[in-house]
Amino acid sequence: MIGQELRALGEVSQALSSTLDLETVLNTIVARANQLAGTESCNVYEYDERAEELLLRATNNLDQEVVAVARRGNPATQRAAWEVAKKAKRR
Repeated sequence: MIGQELRALGEVSQALSSTLDLETVLNTIVARANQLAGTESCNVYEYDERAEELLLRATNNLDQEVVAVARRGNPATQRAAWEVAKKAKRR
């Protein structure tokens, strides 16, 4: 597993050093995190303090219909993501 983690870190480092495009970097991070975690999908949300909402910034292996709903700012999706974030922060 260490070798796989080092390769993933190398790919993320390469993405960071080869582009200033945040979307490219986030997509690389999400893809590698998804692979390493062995999950069905992986997402990165950004918290907009002013609007007090979570915005989907990057995703890997998430159904495009779900992505479309999340990007529209579906309140139920945002609440669910916020609850997961709050639980993770408490750990």
